Amino acid sequence: QDVFASLLGECYAAKIGKYEYEFCPFNKATQKEGHSSTNLGTFKSFKYDDASDDGELIMVFDDGQKCWNGPKRSMHVAFKCNVENEVLSVTEPS
Repeated sequence: QDVFASLLGECYAAKIGKYEYEFCPFNKATQKEGHSSTNLGTFKSFKYDDASDDGELIMVFDDGQKCWNGPKRSMHVAFKCNVENEVLSVTEPS
């Protein structure tokens, strides 16, 4: 995972629908709507997604703000090689 050391201190964001999602590798992840911000978790670990064809590397953020009717929020970030560092898509469980 040393290949990700260059991401230390960086943050990336994307507006998807009415929310802006931001994650800072090795730090925290948030979901923003207007002036409101929801904690999606702090960096916990890396894991490999064995279900994907190429064994994607996943950055795991856990222990975020508790949902009103369920567990604490979390965020998993999947990496794909590209020229630019950018958020390509965001999906949420229903």
